[in-house]
Amino acid sequence: MSFTSLLASHGFDQMRLLRDPKAGFELRIARTFDPGIDWSVLGCDLWCDRLPCEDPITLGDRAARDLCRSAGLADDLGQLEAEMDAGGHELLIVDHETRLGLTVALAVHSSRLGARRGRHALRAGGVRLHSPREPQVESLKDALRLARAMSYKNTAAELPVGGAKMVVVADRLVADDLPRLGFIARCIESGRFLAGPDVGFGGPLIDAIRAHFSRHIVGGSEGPSGGTNRPTAIGCFAAMEEAARHVFGPATLHGRTVALQGLGGVGSQLAGLLRGAGARLVAADPDEQALRSVAARIGSFDIWRPPRSSQRSATCSLRVRSGRS
Repeated sequence: MSFTSLLASHGFDQMRLLRDPKAGFELRIARTFDPGIDWSVLGCDLWCDRLPCEDPITLGDRAARDLCRSAGLADDLGQLEAEMDAGGHELLIVDHETRLGLTVALAVHSSRLGARRGRHALRAGGVRLHSPREPQVESLKDALRLARAMSYKNTAAELPVGGAKMVVVADRLVADDLPRLGFIARCIESGRFLAGPDVGFGGPLIDAIRAHFSRHIVGGSEGPSGGTNRPTAIGCFAAMEEAARHVFGPATLHGRTVALQGLGGVGSQLAGLLRGAGARLVAADPDEQALRSVAARIGSFDIWRPPRSSQRSATCSLRVRSGRS
């Protein structure tokens, strides 16, 4: 059983795990809205602070832990608490919409930089899509780790926001599915979160949420900075050059073998930068069309297809995972 199946089976829709450095953890499980809400009218006839709920219920820490224990989720909860303790996280919120088959988790590492700034958003990070076939506790731990990284990235960029990450668990999302996008927007707004694109959650979805539901989202084709694939690839390339300088001496990738796992939006851009720098490229992607498309644009390169029964590795100087594989 997962946390969301537990929520659904008992008529709840939200789990909140709050960490206080002095007082420890507080777990709450709640019913915050009525079934059958039309999320496509969020911001018009429906508001985040006035969701209809005829029978609101909140379980305090002891009752919520007893419920998790009875469902065999005590170990999963312990893993999340250990991850939050080690990383110094503030909060994890899991929202579930049973009718839409949609789960949205917001992991908050730090809100310190966003406090007392006079802005709605206290923290910022990307929205990443995860498959429902993945173990849920692993998806949540991934969100926590990425949220911590966002605190460092936002600090390094001198942005007035803390670090957070949102994970959406669904098979597939399309830009005209307004009920599901409306529910995601509700989680963005109620979480005081400034969202951006990430793996599986790209420009068309960003554009649709901005057009219909929320201004607290960046990127997409209509954003002031345009798409983020190229800037992300440039940042990754610069980091690789610095890694080469640290390990090999010269800050150059010329003649180095680079294994690139994933040729999606960022990976395909990075492949062109690596080819231009004179690196020998070994690439892997489950999408054969992606491999052919990049080869047609930058020239041929070695393609690596891992044997099913052997280790998933290749001999190289540097390895980059770009989300797709």
